[in-house]
Amino acid sequence: MATIPTAGSFDPPDTKADEGALAEESGYIQAHGGRIIGRGTEVVAQMRTSAVEFSELVAAPLAREGGKFENAAHTAMQGAVYGSMVTNQWATWVTEFKAARLALIAEWEAAVGDSFGIRESEVGGGTPNLTPAERTEATAEATGYAGQLKLAEMNAKANALYEKFKGQAADIGGMLKGGPTPENLRALAAGGVGTWMGFNVFGLDMALPVTGQDGQDLVDALNAALKSGEPLSPELREQLETLFMVAQRAGNLQDLDDADLTAGELGFLQVLYGALDTTDGGEPGRLYDIAGLIADSGFSKDDQQFALAALGGGLIALSNPAVGGGTNRLPDPLRKIVDLYAGREEFGRHPKTLIEMLTGIAPMLDATGRKVTVNGEQVDLGGLKAGREFSTALVYSVADIVDTSKWGPKLHPTEMYKLDDVIGGVMEVATRDRELNADLLTGQVKHPVYGDDSVEHLLRGVFGRNWEDDGKAAAKLIDWIPGALNGADPFLQRDAAESYASVMNTMTSGDVNGAWKESAFDFFTDGYGKMNGFDNAPIGMANPHIAKALASSTIPFLDYFADPEAKIEVDGEMVERDTAVNWAIDPADRGAYFNMTDRARMFELVMGSKDAANTLGEAVYAKIYLDGYNMPGWRDDDGHADFGLPGGNDGEGAQGYARRTGRLLGFLQAGYDAVHADGVEDAAGVTASNKQESAWMRAGAAIAKEIVTTVPGLKPGKAGWDVLVKEAFEVGKWGPNVTESQGWAFGGVDAPGKGDGPMTLERIDVMVGYNVVDGLTSDPDSGRTVKELAELSPNLVVEDPRTGDLRLKTPDEIEKGDDPLNGPRYDLDDALKAYRAFLGPGNTTRYNEYTSELDDMSEEYRERYAR
Repeated sequence: MATIPTAGSFDPPDTKADEGALAEESGYIQAHGGRIIGRGTEVVAQMRTSAVEFSELVAAPLAREGGKFENAAHTAMQGAVYGSMVTNQWATWVTEFKAARLALIAEWEAAVGDSFGIRESEVGGGTPNLTPAERTEATAEATGYAGQLKLAEMNAKANALYEKFKGQAADIGGMLKGGPTPENLRALAAGGVGTWMGFNVFGLDMALPVTGQDGQDLVDALNAALKSGEPLSPELREQLETLFMVAQRAGNLQDLDDADLTAGELGFLQVLYGALDTTDGGEPGRLYDIAGLIADSGFSKDDQQFALAALGGGLIALSNPAVGGGTNRLPDPLRKIVDLYAGREEFGRHPKTLIEMLTGIAPMLDATGRKVTVNGEQVDLGGLKAGREFSTALVYSVADIVDTSKWGPKLHPTEMYKLDDVIGGVMEVATRDRELNADLLTGQVKHPVYGDDSVEHLLRGVFGRNWEDDGKAAAKLIDWIPGALNGADPFLQRDAAESYASVMNTMTSGDVNGAWKESAFDFFTDGYGKMNGFDNAPIGMANPHIAKALASSTIPFLDYFADPEAKIEVDGEMVERDTAVNWAIDPADRGAYFNMTDRARMFELVMGSKDAANTLGEAVYAKIYLDGYNMPGWRDDDGHADFGLPGGNDGEGAQGYARRTGRLLGFLQAGYDAVHADGVEDAAGVTASNKQESAWMRAGAAIAKEIVTTVPGLKPGKAGWDVLVKEAFEVGKWGPNVTESQGWAFGGVDAPGKGDGPMTLERIDVMVGYNVVDGLTSDPDSGRTVKELAELSPNLVVEDPRTGDLRLKTPDEIEKGDDPLNGPRYDLDDALKAYRAFLGPGNTTRYNEYTSELDDMSEEYRERYAR
């Protein structure tokens, strides 16, 4: 028969820790902190109730001793406060453990008193033929069996409780051993130990001790200030600084795993924005009026900007699940719009509602990227990310308002001008999440209506308006791509490569989708109306910043743009491959192929903006110059296996290099010609083209020379192209400022000057010949010198007046000096003969083959892709 357990049968593990003594010790340690900084216990009370600057708390004698003593006091104070917080956390856990243990004992004693639920009248199913003795025995047996089961259950609970307690003890030991690391401080905050004292000593690594009531109090104080018209009071500034610091904490936590704001901080934000949106019992939506009310308030301009930044930062933080926020925490009007794009609400077209939303919150969002004064320091929230759903709704709202499809809203211009006013703040915040940008650009995050056409709708919408800021804000959707491609994060590199391929595929497409009346390529090249000599201006004319972003994003892929055409068999017919990238995490497994027509069209899209055209044109001409510098190192059997061609081959040695560079030059010239054909008369177009190519030549020369001579550890060789690809998205830092930075303005093209002639074979010959010679004379291992060239042809060198050293004349100097009125004529042909004589038979053969093939290939591609 099973033994019936008694009250004493259950004896859960206990601890000798005294929570009362621990709490008392925690207070003593805190008080000791006040003595450390030369102040009494009153400073501890001050630090417990509000945010204060540590320097304000240090006693005057210590402060007068300078920063060294103040820093030492700060470190000591941190130790005291941290020790107090850890001790307090341990006291809390001891209290919780003991309370839980007593609850288990109470549960056991109640079970014993209830005979573990066994009733004699129910034993045996009420069988009437059991004798009293038999019934008593059966009851005892059932009670013993039920008691043993309950005892086993209680022991399991007690053991689990004790194991948890032992784990907490180990955590406390680790905290004491590890000290106040950010991880330990977050753990303490998560455990509810966050205090103003902890925040004042450790800053943003420690949680702010705020609650929902603090959020309501802030709203009440803000509303009172807005109604009174008074300046921003110190008390309200302190409350807004608290909000700003919660947003700062969110920024610190957003990229960490399992690191949320505390429940108190999230409650603070959620109550604040809920109350702000429905103040005085009014209809939801007042949130959209706050920025206007602040603008009309008695706050100074700086204080207005600060208040907007704090409110914008809190809203962004509240939207982000990465820190514990999310769409469900947003005020109702905003949440409903986000839910539309997340697919949780039936989608309806409400463009005026979208404009009301964007114009209402944009000033707050915009302010987060600007410097404001908080606790005496100039800071901003420019790195704070919004939630993916919130950011998606912002970007697609812009696209839906601009929408040029047959479903577009066709809003009155006055409504659209409102969008121009706020696009900067909206796009600046919405595009901070690079991974989301990639998901939008590659169609992984779809529009609820456009589905598989989401990328085209997105680009037509965000890029499709003639923005007043020249597309600067809209360009943020893609201007991160070049930096990501040249960055250190392989995952972000992959996202950038796939995004570029998707943008290229979409914007160069000649297909007419059912939602639009023209192809995407026709829209982006002819869809912006009449301006600056164009009847149908291209994207670069309307939005030069977008074209510049396209150019900068193209340069890292120029090596793929130089590849020969690759074909595959489809249904028994050989057809060209489609544009596609395979950008694996391992660089060795990466590859790309861009359709020839797509390449030509991308160059044309870029040419609409002078700044963008310069970026790409200078890079292509720098490539020609680098070929010249590299030529002496080429092998005749170099078949370019290192280029990883997907199909076809350009031949060996000079011919192979010339064909690759010639394609780029042909694409460049065809794209430029296509843009000019729409914008100027023939004669003016020829003049402008000659001047522009001459400018690109000069800038390209400066870029190549800078790369070859100043990049650490680089000698003339193939690596120069790698450096160009990596650096050319910042091409302006290498080359001279040869042209203005905004859109083309056709109408009064200046007459060509010396050196502004057409890009002839002779000019290419001189340009490349100069670089081959310069490369040889610059390389100490070649054994060739400028002095040797001077003896051969004095007209090709000039003495530096500062140093007395000889240097090569540039092709520009040679051409501009070709003036028979100022002495014996020395023309380009003479220079070419001298270059060839200096190079010798082997290099001259390469040189002649390269320049001839380059001219043929560039002309072929210029004609093939002419429009």
